[in-house]
Amino acid sequence: MSALASVLAPLGADKGRVIRKNLRFACLLVVLFILLATFYNACPSCNSDVVWLSIRLPASSSSLVASDIGLLSSTSIPCLVGCSNNSLYRVKDPGPNIPSKGTRENVLNHQIGVEVSADRRFHRSYENNTQENASYSDKELQDQFLSVDFSKAHESQHTKHHRKYRSRRVHILEQNLWAARQAIFFSATKVDGDLYAPIYHNVSMFAKSYELMERMLKIYIYKEGVRPLVHIGPTIGIYASEGRFIHQLESSKVFVTGDHHKAHLFFMPYSVTNAVRRLYVQNSHDMQPITRFITTYVSEISMKYPYWNQSGGADHFFVSCHDWALATSRGHKELRQNAIKVVCNADAEQDFVVSKDVSLPEITLRAAKPPTKLGGLPIRKRPYLAFFAGQVVGRVRPLLLQHWHNKDPDMKIYEHIPSNVSKKTSYIRHMKMSKYCICPMGHEVNSPRIVEAIYYDCVPVIIADNFMLPFGEVLDWQAFSITLEERNIPQLKRILVSIPETNYTSMQSRLKHVRKHFLWHFRSPVKYDVFHMILHSLWLRRLASL
Repeated sequence: MSALASVLAPLGADKGRVIRKNLRFACLLVVLFILLATFYNACPSCNSDVVWLSIRLPASSSSLVASDIGLLSSTSIPCLVGCSNNSLYRVKDPGPNIPSKGTRENVLNHQIGVEVSADRRFHRSYENNTQENASYSDKELQDQFLSVDFSKAHESQHTKHHRKYRSRRVHILEQNLWAARQAIFFSATKVDGDLYAPIYHNVSMFAKSYELMERMLKIYIYKEGVRPLVHIGPTIGIYASEGRFIHQLESSKVFVTGDHHKAHLFFMPYSVTNAVRRLYVQNSHDMQPITRFITTYVSEISMKYPYWNQSGGADHFFVSCHDWALATSRGHKELRQNAIKVVCNADAEQDFVVSKDVSLPEITLRAAKPPTKLGGLPIRKRPYLAFFAGQVVGRVRPLLLQHWHNKDPDMKIYEHIPSNVSKKTSYIRHMKMSKYCICPMGHEVNSPRIVEAIYYDCVPVIIADNFMLPFGEVLDWQAFSITLEERNIPQLKRILVSIPETNYTSMQSRLKHVRKHFLWHFRSPVKYDVFHMILHSLWLRRLASL
């Protein structure tokens, strides 16, 4: 008996150790299950097929570091934070939402999305002959990339439509967009060597956002419509951005999808410019034929397909550089209020909604090829302080010529360059020989001179109150341009002369880095060019609509 006991004793000890080990493992699983269940119940967005593993960091500028996080199946790891209110472009969380910035319209309506600060992001004001203090902390720069208000109490009509009409079949798509938001928020991406940090609000966030856009963004293009009113637009002249975008997007194999289930956005490829040219009766002052065509077009696609009705048009967009683009959307309520308008006439006092619409650069193309001989003379070889030549229209240009035409040899301000002058010094040559290029609004707030000034290393002086500058959610226009209020035109020279030489040199030297974002490439789009920047602005609006 004692011999048998001596044999079985080790076996009993081994069995006990196994039981204790399994018991500890079971207890650990129970604790883990309780913790995961707690977090899962606290996250209303986690009850889906795809969720985001989110790691919330302390609210300090030094804590914004990269996390190696990705898409995970909900069967493996649930959402670990309150996913329904994960702010994409701000560090402070939890806590009150960052107030809206930008125009009076933004402040009053508390629009979500790309809230562009008119005073800190666009304008370089020189009140009382002193430069605006443009120094910000790292924390403020993080906040400035995009200020997105996710408060349900103050959400915009644009976001309400997305939430109200969201269906199960697009739920996975939405969760992937949430994942992209988080990845951008926690970005510490190795910055591309082509990106020059001083011209951006936050170069790391932009680099990550652009990378995700290239990988993820898909756009469905409606096939309805006949040329030349649909699927084609002007590719030469002052409205060229409209036609170039339509052509390049329809030719894209990267961003276009034929499966609407995979589409983040829906493109209505009608051309306002061609509609005006074909349907408007000269001097009739009657826009009804144009608005009727657009209203009919939108109504037909909304009746034929379910995509418009799923969001009330909030994920649909059109592109136009014509001055009447905003006005032509007024015949269709949802098109005017909900759809994303990508327009050159980005006037915040009209129907342009800063939080959801996109400012399209107005670029004059004089031939079916990119401009050549870009850049300009060195600073020491620029004898003119400022230059402008153009039609005297609108409210600003008459005032500009009244105060500065033939008033000062340093200020080359013309309606038309005199023939004896133009024979020796062309319009472009004037830009290359001037330190500042005056870019006043005409009939509308936009002007092709802004991009022309960038092309030829002439610091733009933008005079157009309420103009939302292109790509302002990414580009820090203060770093390479001057924005002057219309009322300061009489003090124009004094203001320009008062700018320290070091400040001017810095602004002027940055223009060559900005230039690539405003170039159209005719054979195929190039990374970071104007086509991709327009898509990136649309991408950010789509993320902000969640």
